[in-house]
Formats: sequence, C-alpha cells, structure tokens
Amino acid sequence: MKHYVLKKSGRGSRHFLCFQVKIDVQDARSGFRDSRHGCFQAEWLDSAEWTWTPDMVREIDSSRLCEIRPPKRVEWPADGDQKIVQYLVRYCRPQVWKNYALGTYAKAHESREDFVQSCQEQLLAQKREELKKFREILIHRLIELESKVLRSLDELESNPDVKAGKQAGIRNLFLRLREELSQWYLGEETFHFSLLSLIEGVELSPDFREKLLDVNQELMAKYREVHSYYETQANAVELYEVPLSYSKVDIISRGILWD
Repeated sequence: MKHYVLKKSGRGSRHFLCFQVKIDVQDARSGFRDSRHGCFQAEWLDSAEWTWTPDMVREIDSSRLCEIRPPKRVEWPADGDQKIVQYLVRYCRPQVWKNYALGTYAKAHESREDFVQSCQEQLLAQKREELKKFREILIHRLIELESKVLRSLDELESNPDVKAGKQAGIRNLFLRLREELSQWYLGEETFHFSLLSLIEGVELSPDFREKLLDVNQELMAKYREVHSYYETQANAVELYEVPLSYSKVDIISRGILWD
C-alpha cells in the first residue's frame, strides 16, 4: 500500500485514508447517466461503529499526491472499503435539475439556465396553440363587429357617395386588423400587437371605438396571462438527487496520506 504527502505541504504525524474511486451512475427515472473519478482524503476512524460526516472527508487533486516511504507501519482498516462506499452513497449523490411541473429532467452537467430554456422550447408549441385558439375567437369577434359597424353606417348615412367612402374605409380597417392579428408571431416574449395605431384617423362612433379598444385590452391581458403561466411552468425546477447504489462505486486505489 502506498503512502503519500501532498506537494507543497509539510509531512505531519497525522495519517488519513486516501482513496480514488470511479462512480458510474445510470438512473432509470431521470435518464441521468454519468461517470466520474474522484480522489478523497478522509479522517482515520478507530472504531468500526463510527462513520464519516461531510466535514471529515474532502476531495483532493490526485496530481498533488507525492509518494513517500512510510513513516511508520499502518495497515488499511478492515472496514475501510465499507466506510468509503457508505459515505459516497450517502453524501456524493449526483444532482440534476428536475422540472416538477413537466416531470422532465436535465442532462448531466446541464445548467439551470440551459434546462429552463429547454423547458421553454418544450412548452412553446402548447403556448402557441392556446394563443392561436384565442386569436381565432378574436378574429371572429372582429368580423361580427365589422358587420355591425357597416349596418349602423347604412342606417345613419343617406348620402351614397359618403356612405361608399366610409364603408370602404371601415372594410379596409377591419381587413388590416384581421391581417395584423393573423400574422402576429405567437412565440414572442414581448407583446407588440396593438389596435391603437390602426384605428387612428378612421371615423368610428365612440361605442364601436370602445369595443375595439376592449378587444385590444382583452388580447393583451390574455397574452400576459398565458405567457406568465408558461414561464412559471418552465421555471418550476428544483435539484433532484440521483440515487447511488453500492454496486456503482468502484474503489480504484487505496493509500495513506500524511499531513
């Protein structure tokens, strides 16, 4: 069994367990797969009943290990391997991000920001479909409102030439409204659609103008509601500890570290 000191560190009289491990993880629930190597320094425990706590073990850089002649004879403890595996299974479980609203998990080493973005992309189709359905309802309401405006104009305006001009203006307005609404990009994070600029300069009764503004307000409110809901869904993430079984821990080397 090899004995070590850490480079640029003086040789002390205390000895520690020094071990290198390989951990292979395959979790069926999360789909998490990863393999890692680690080198650790752990307190020497004289009793088999004692176990390590996190402050008694630290990961070290294996390149800093410098082999030495043993200052004195020290044997690897009989329960050393058991303590190593118990500690790693309890305290060194890999963590991965989980979206508990969607029931999905991040990939190994995927950051929270990247995982949230992935969740947003996953939800985008649902978000667009919901807004599309609402948009179709509003387009139908615009068609009905256009018919009412034209009927009202027909009843109130007696001059044929004036009536024809106003009818053309109204039809053109509602055509532009429907086109703008149909082309509106449903995936935008910022709401850009507004009826206000389109109805400027168009002669409408206060009642119909108010109804158009109500449509505009309803559309903006619905978009904010849907966008907020799906943003909340995408950001509903928390860390998930991947279970680590004894069989996944392979002790590669054992040694004594003097410090």
